[in-house]
Amino acid sequence: MKTIKDFNKYIVDLNAINHGMGVVFRFDNEYGISLVCHSFSYGNKNDEFEIAVIKFNSKDDEDWGIVYNTEITNDVLGYVAKGDVIEILQKVINLK
Repeated sequence: MKTIKDFNKYIVDLNAINHGMGVVFRFDNEYGISLVCHSFSYGNKNDEFEIAVIKFNSKDDEDWGIVYNTEITNDVLGYVAKGDVIEILQKVINLK
């Protein structure tokens, strides 16, 4: 069974924001996720995460935008339990 540590090599940004944290993952398919848990995110009071599926526009790790037209979601995902983060990471890795 995979753990979040199995995805560490894909982290391109990790920072503290709004009394919480934000992590950006970038995969070989140029998709990634923005994973946040902070005072303004959906789920922060329950130690849950907000996830946005993102697409990189260039080789620059800061040049990305949220995508709203994937098979995973058409919006951000709020209230994501820790155990479900791995499943979403794997789904985004498999996007084409």
